[in-house]
Amino acid sequence: MADARKLPDKEVRIRALTELERSMLVEAGAGSGKTSIMAGRVAMLFARGVEPKSVAAITFTEFAASELMIRISRFVGELANGVVPRDLEIVFPKGVSIEQQTNLERARGSLDQLICSTIHGFAQALIKPFPVEAAIDPGAEIIDPSEADLAFGELFEAWLRDHLSGRTDDDVVAEFVLAGEDEALGWLRSIADFRRKNRDSCPAAGTWSAAGVEEFEQTVTGFTRALAGIGFREPNTEAAAADFAQLSGTMRGLGLCSDRPANRALIAALKTPLSRTCFTRAGGRRILRTNGKWKRAAAAVGRPEAAGTEAFDVSTAWYYACHDAREAFMASAAGELLKRVSGEMTGLMDDWRSYKQAAALLDFDDLLYTARDLLAGHEEVRQALARRFRHVLVDEFQDTDPLQIEILWQLCGESSESGSVDPLGRALRQKALFLVGDPKQAIYRFRGADVNAYIGARTAIGEAGLLKITANFRSVEPILHFVNDKFEAPLSAAAGQPGFTELSPTCDAEPGVVSVAALDIADGEDAKADTIRDAEAKCVADLCSRLVGNRLVRGRKGKMRPCRLGDIALLAPVGTELWRFEEALEDQGIAVSTQAGKGFFRRQEIQDLIALVRTLADGRDTLALGALLRGPLIGLREVELLDISDALPPDERGGTSKKAAASGFMTGLSPRARGNDRRNDRCLAG
Repeated sequence: MADARKLPDKEVRIRALTELERSMLVEAGAGSGKTSIMAGRVAMLFARGVEPKSVAAITFTEFAASELMIRISRFVGELANGVVPRDLEIVFPKGVSIEQQTNLERARGSLDQLICSTIHGFAQALIKPFPVEAAIDPGAEIIDPSEADLAFGELFEAWLRDHLSGRTDDDVVAEFVLAGEDEALGWLRSIADFRRKNRDSCPAAGTWSAAGVEEFEQTVTGFTRALAGIGFREPNTEAAAADFAQLSGTMRGLGLCSDRPANRALIAALKTPLSRTCFTRAGGRRILRTNGKWKRAAAAVGRPEAAGTEAFDVSTAWYYACHDAREAFMASAAGELLKRVSGEMTGLMDDWRSYKQAAALLDFDDLLYTARDLLAGHEEVRQALARRFRHVLVDEFQDTDPLQIEILWQLCGESSESGSVDPLGRALRQKALFLVGDPKQAIYRFRGADVNAYIGARTAIGEAGLLKITANFRSVEPILHFVNDKFEAPLSAAAGQPGFTELSPTCDAEPGVVSVAALDIADGEDAKADTIRDAEAKCVADLCSRLVGNRLVRGRKGKMRPCRLGDIALLAPVGTELWRFEEALEDQGIAVSTQAGKGFFRRQEIQDLIALVRTLADGRDTLALGALLRGPLIGLREVELLDISDALPPDERGGTSKKAAASGFMTGLSPRARGNDRRNDRCLAG
């Protein structure tokens, strides 16, 4: 940590570490020392005499929890010995008092009672003492995620076979599979997996309305009449109107005007082929580029250019109105099908719960839902757990989902007698909840995290309980200046964004050293993606050329020296476009070494190492031995390997024969076999 005298947020950090009698949310940006703040506050609680069993520190991953526990142990140990860690100097300006040392020494002796875990581990700690109230087996174990996927997959296949057995006519599941097996099976499994991991979810009711089909027909009819009333013709637009009219007739012929159309009719509507005149290959709406054609059509009949422009505006409005109407009723059809399929999966979800209950197993979602229901349905239990965990600290709060937030508020909130269904409606008990998060790093939406839930929690805590940590110890001033300048507007103005807090630098950049540079790419408004990529590559190559010999970098011995080609690394999210940068750099006379196109376990040196370890572990593994001998580490040729296998003595105990050894050598080591033999790939990749 930087010198405390230079901290721009020193007073805020002191409050976060010492105001232990209130619940609060600390917004701390990247590189601001969030872990030190969490661990420091726990140490301060122990210094005040709080027992470790009354504290729960929650973070996002098991690895982060172990790091946090290590940091807490170090802080407590050093403070108990009278040594103030550098990260806590701002709150111990006069050292550690005798009373504080005594409290910390007592806490060190029972530090194993501190709960330091993920939110799932914490939920398990909540429900384990109350198996009867939680309606779980006292000996229930946590199922391995891979085993859970396999078990659920078997239940899903049984459910699918039941629906494909022809038990009922117009079965929505069977109809889907008949319409396209591969696509349907993947879609059905994705819905089942979503239902399994989001048991409270359900499709919206009343999604289907036959009025959508009627509106689409009327819009298509209006498009045709509008073209007829213009007075001159444009063939491309008329073709689009004709295609929409044909599509409208197809929809009516499917019988979609019913309040409850057949499953096969809804599926047929979604699978109807689309014309290339109005739709892209992917099914999106095609842009109607007929402005010039309408002007020429107007001129052909002696009308002014303005008449062509007006005709284009009218036809375009109707064209996109047809797209809007079609998308509306197609969304309605898809929603209706989703509701029906989801309804058919109710039995599958019941089977999954019965399987876990019979096997005394719980998955991660069971832990959260059971903890939520236990706290919500048993007030005496909730109060007992609240007395047990008087201080709950949560790191990476921006990554918590609404269910996890509900658990935290129920545990740390006051008793609710209002009957409010809003989880955040409870007032938090003072000193019960301490949250640390950075809404700018809320990237786990795919796991259920929702930045809007974070914003709701921040609103519930209120401005009085909100602290903002701004000092950054990771990046130099030019980088932070760039970040502050580029991200302030989009994070502050866009809907659903959490707002922006400027990061304050604590590290100065070395004079003359480039920290960050934003390259302006010159391209036209209608430039294609390839043109933009080529322009980007040229700009990067120009920058690299200017850096070499003209910028100073720090060498291995700490001395400054001119930049060399080997000091520059070009990183890209994928390797598919790297060839453009290679060509641009080569045009500048810059040699390039590319490390793309191979995963870690596909690199030759890693394959050689795996082959060596497998050979040492099992001398009978001729495939691994052959890979080692034929690889570049030893470099034997196929002929030499065959000579070696032919010279092997026969194994009288029934072991590997010469023929088998030769087969093992050559199967694994032929360059063609390396790329095509899946069994060999699995063996080499471990």
